[in-house]
Amino acid sequence: LALALTRLPTRIVVLEVDERIGAFLCRCRQQYDLPIEYIPYNVTDPLPPELREQSDLFSTEPLETLSGFLTFFARGAATLRAGGVGYVGLTTLECSLKKWKRIQEAILRMGFVITEIQRRFSDYPMEYPEDRVYVEQVIKSVRFPIKPEGKVWYFSHLFRVEAIEEITPVIPPQASTRIDLFDPGDDLTYPEGQVTET
Repeated sequence: LALALTRLPTRIVVLEVDERIGAFLCRCRQQYDLPIEYIPYNVTDPLPPELREQSDLFSTEPLETLSGFLTFFARGAATLRAGGVGYVGLTTLECSLKKWKRIQEAILRMGFVITEIQRRFSDYPMEYPEDRVYVEQVIKSVRFPIKPEGKVWYFSHLFRVEAIEEITPVIPPQASTRIDLFDPGDDLTYPEGQVTET
């Protein structure tokens, strides 16, 4: 929405599985006459052919399992023309440094370089009722007392990537894929891969 309000982009396409977000974007588009198109989309499905190699920039906040990150990134990469740019959010809470290394290697293999990292770019207050179980799980996982009430402790770091070679997504845009919800032992919030049922 922020980009659309600048009136600089000629076209903004939002691929989103949550139709509530899509409905909100459509209301904003109508109210403010914004160049936003909403397409209901599950990232595990093939990328629609009409979106491939059509954009100059993509932005994503991917699921932070390795399969989740690679799927979201590959879908964004497949939308780009040569020399395109991507902005990707990633944490160190749900991604170990080993996983960051694997992600960086995959980014390079796909024809991109990381040009910038803005640490603590986005913060996520954990004040909603649906976050309670997650916050309790995090508190149990660390081995020292913490009192997160009223403190923002969940941050996402923003990567800027730029395509400098032929873009070769690790998941072909015409392929369906599967995403794991957890990487056992690699997530601070679920260190042994144990998931609390809600």
